[in-house]
Amino acid sequence: SVSVSFPGEKIDSVVLSLDGTSLALPPSQKTINVSYSLPDKWTAAPDYIDTSEGLNVKACDFIAIYQLPGVSSYKNLDKAAMTGVAKAVGIKSLPVSDVGYGPFPKDLLTADIVSGKKVSKPASSSIDEIDSRDYYEFDIAIAPKTCGNSSEDNLGLGFCPYEEIVLVSATIVDERMYVIGVKCKKNEW
Repeated sequence: SVSVSFPGEKIDSVVLSLDGTSLALPPSQKTINVSYSLPDKWTAAPDYIDTSEGLNVKACDFIAIYQLPGVSSYKNLDKAAMTGVAKAVGIKSLPVSDVGYGPFPKDLLTADIVSGKKVSKPASSSIDEIDSRDYYEFDIAIAPKTCGNSSEDNLGLGFCPYEEIVLVSATIVDERMYVIGVKCKKNEW
């Protein structure tokens, strides 16, 4: 399991952890731990090699967790299908980078929603946990810029498989939004 401590108080700018990197927080600051587990057959970051069945292939490019600044509510996530997932989870709050926003590609802003659902899960990983929390989970995919008839990826009628897939999960804790994103290329998916 990978666990990252985030500020437990309101923040003025987005806080990002890439591949489980620890954040530099003052020792006296209240924190909230955000954790995730990798599949048993994956190696640790930054390689993320899937060793199942002896294939030893890369499973994803990165795993990013971030906390949005300001006050958040589930209302933003409830409307993600209408407003766009990238907007609902605050992708543009991440620092502008060479590829887009933080580690995410800029094309994520116009990506297709492949699936989305709201699920309730235990609020912590404790076996005795009785409280639950809502999580909004989305599979969003970036289509290739072009898909010509002569392209080897063309599946017919000008349809090519998605270039990149990002699995996103978001929740609200104490009026703060936490988002995890796993980005994969089509050959990793």
